[in-house]
Amino acid sequence: MKLVPLLFTSLALALACAGPEGKDTDAEEADADTDADTDADSDADSDADSDADSDADSDADSDADSDADSDADLSPCGVYTSAALVGSEATYRYTAEDELGYGGTYTSVNESYDPRTGEVVFSSENDIDGEAYRYYTGSTTSVLRCDDDGLWMESYVSEYAYETTSGYTGSGWTEAVYDGGYLVMPATPRVGDTWSASGNISYDGSSGPGSYEYVIDFEVLEEGTKRVPAGTFSTLSIAQTTSGTTSVYWVAPDVGTVATEWAELESWAP
Repeated sequence: MKLVPLLFTSLALALACAGPEGKDTDAEEADADTDADTDADSDADSDADSDADSDADSDADSDADSDADSDADLSPCGVYTSAALVGSEATYRYTAEDELGYGGTYTSVNESYDPRTGEVVFSSENDIDGEAYRYYTGSTTSVLRCDDDGLWMESYVSEYAYETTSGYTGSGWTEAVYDGGYLVMPATPRVGDTWSASGNISYDGSSGPGSYEYVIDFEVLEEGTKRVPAGTFSTLSIAQTTSGTTSVYWVAPDVGTVATEWAELESWAP
């Protein structure tokens, strides 16, 4: 069964505020007019000072709210990940059933983002069937890290159960840790950029513990547009090569991965 790499994006929000109003005073007699003028000047000055103070406070509050929202909602990972957008949900439908031997959906949800540590937690559900499988269900919790360089994969835990069309059934679990993590997506990818990830992955699970060395090469191929069931997006296409096998996926700003060679984005909600 081939693994489909799914990447994520972020959005930023801002707020604004307004200020209060004042009023004038009238009088009837000359002496009263003088007093009224004095009072009016005083009130006007007071109102002006009040309005200025209020506007300054409002601007300060607005700036503070905006800064707070930016800190809370804006990920340093860049626009091609949704690492800071807690609650964002993406559902993909497999499109290459003849090649893969299965179809169905894959849904990923951003469960949490901690701006203090950069830790990002995604949960996912895989529900497939088709020529090779009567059913396959799986759930995975992935822990990533967000920093100024981009988004890093650190570890995951998965559980699965399945039955093949030949009648074979199975279930199990895997827990894996990437030594030092590896860069999934740079903060500012550009056409022509390349990067490599290598290291050791240690795992345990229903089939027992173990470890192996991995090498993954990436290249940003080109800019373009990609039409999928969720809409039409401006994208970068990226090639990922692992163990001599190259796959391509398409990523869009503020959304993340919208397509791979085997799946397309069916729906997305921030």
